[in-house]
Amino acid sequence: MKTIVVTNNKGGQGKTFFAIHFAWIATLSGKRVLLVDSDRDQGNALNWVSGKSIKLPEDGKIYNFGKLDAVWTLDGKISTDGYDYVIVDGRPEADTIAGFIKKADLIVCPFDGRMGMEAVKDVTDLISDLGRNVPILVVCNRAANIKSGIVKTLIARAKTNLGFNVWPTLFLEKACVKHAEDRAVPVWDAPWSHPTGGISMDVRELAKHVLGGKPSDKAIINPKTERPAPPLVAAKKKGNEQA
Repeated sequence: MKTIVVTNNKGGQGKTFFAIHFAWIATLSGKRVLLVDSDRDQGNALNWVSGKSIKLPEDGKIYNFGKLDAVWTLDGKISTDGYDYVIVDGRPEADTIAGFIKKADLIVCPFDGRMGMEAVKDVTDLISDLGRNVPILVVCNRAANIKSGIVKTLIARAKTNLGFNVWPTLFLEKACVKHAEDRAVPVWDAPWSHPTGGISMDVRELAKHVLGGKPSDKAIINPKTERPAPPLVAAKKKGNEQA
């Protein structure tokens, strides 16, 4: 079993989008997946996959949505027996999901600007405080034009300030994302979206890297478009430079 925690200490950075799509893509590969929503105040992950049918989720109760199971909880002690992946949609306060961070095999930290980037640093400090040396993947999700000077500057600054390579993805504030959430479907099934369009391809490419191994052909539209994957970097204990 692999535990993937998607987190950032700042809200609105794309955590829910990535966590849900990682989970959906894993199910396309025939894997059994538990999606954990750790933010009861908003419950965005459960709202998305349930079509907003669950108003107040019961703590620790596992809900089934076809091939995907989902649960709301802050407790990292929930039973995960029989799952291939546990994917956690972290709430903005990463310290509240320390139980999951302690078990994580990979931390994914999305950010969409300078403040979000600084919040990633808070997460890496927490991981160090917990004594973890877990791989971290930092994702810049505002690269509407990956070749633009602004995006290049932002990514370069993140590499310098955080010590991590950064995976650039397309800007998430697109109409197709909102339409997908409203209809409880993946972004590639949303109106005005396209299964081989930029945002659909980006999340599929990133998911393949995050999940590890090679998903089935159903989870890969066009592998030839994949960009080289940045190496995963582990956070070091405080006092040492990050790798």
